[in-house]
Amino acid sequence: MLKKTNILALVGGGESPKFSKDKITIYDSHQGLILSQIRFNSKITNVKIRTDSIIGFIEDKIYILNINTLETIDIIEIDQISYPIYGLSNSNNGLVLAFPQYNNKGKIQIGKYYITKKNFKKETFEFTAHESNIIFIAMNDDGTLIVTGSEKGQFLRLFNASNGDLIAELKKGKKSKVSWIAFEFCSEIVAYITDIGKVYIYNITEIKKVINNNNDKNNKIENNKKKENINKIHEKNKIKNKTFFKM
Repeated sequence: MLKKTNILALVGGGESPKFSKDKITIYDSHQGLILSQIRFNSKITNVKIRTDSIIGFIEDKIYILNINTLETIDIIEIDQISYPIYGLSNSNNGLVLAFPQYNNKGKIQIGKYYITKKNFKKETFEFTAHESNIIFIAMNDDGTLIVTGSEKGQFLRLFNASNGDLIAELKKGKKSKVSWIAFEFCSEIVAYITDIGKVYIYNITEIKKVINNNNDKNNKIENNKKKENINKIHEKNKIKNKTFFKM
């Protein structure tokens, strides 16, 4: 659904689908009209619609289309999987899309798209998030934070989506697997559910406070060390520069 409007992006499913499985159908539910259809060369596994773009997922590619012109802006190659692994922003400040980099274990690629009616601007960067294959990604609404998890390891990782800096590691347990994860609307809380039915909730605001406090303490320690070293140098210089007079 496009925000709170009556415009839907639909893809057929099931044994007797009403809509085609290889087409994205833009549908007006108020008027009961098909506004447009976009055909792909393969079965569509997922579709997202925003005020500036339509994102279509097929088995080995992600398509980004301008919602105004339905022209393809970008085609991204991904590993062939049964379901798409991605994080997508939902704000009006440009599209931010995060996904595992093709044929590059443990790496995340982030694309930022600024789309107007006729033009678009694209920025991309990549960073290493894990040593093993990434199995899920979640992004907050404004596209500033992402949480990632890998097929190995006991931690989820919280990153700054603007530069790839690691903010914190969130313990998930040895044997449990994450089945769902999401940010709270204001990005103050992230929660996930495991395959054994446990729900974990982390307060991101408190995590950031602890990290900032630790950084402040470390900076104070470093500054104190620097002051001590400077004082020692000054004392040495005083001794060297001292003049002795013989009577």
